Amino acid sequence: MTHPLDDARFRRAPLATRAIPGTGLETVVTLQDEMTLAAGAGGAASDGGIAVTVRYIPDHQALPPAGLRAYLDLLASREWDGLEALVAVMVGDLDSEILPYWVQVRLERRTAPLYRVVAERRRPDWDNRLLLARLLID
Repeated sequence: MTHPLDDARFRRAPLATRAIPGTGLETVVTLQDEMTLAAGAGGAASDGGIAVTVRYIPDHQALPPAGLRAYLDLLASREWDGLEALVAVMVGDLDSEILPYWVQVRLERRTAPLYRVVAERRRPDWDNRLLLARLLID
């Protein structure tokens, strides 16, 4: 049995970040991709298509799109007890690796009926309500 910290390190390995210049601006980064889960995994229908949207406000690190793609491929190879479990792991992993001010992950099943899960986390000492108020969830 694998230790949970070893599993987290392995799972997070594709999330290699790159430094971004400190511009003094709070920017919103959006990455969109898709992942295919096994039939029935994560509440997915037989095709398993899940749209993934990751939005975050970086501090000093950014996630290249290729890093997200590799991470999603790794996650898709596992079984998940619903999209809620998957989104919780994703938010935790992204928060630990990117160290953003704010991060949000949205997962949406591509087949009917609609099944969407959105989760987010922000630093306790960060607050920009005006910026967050302008961001649409859907």
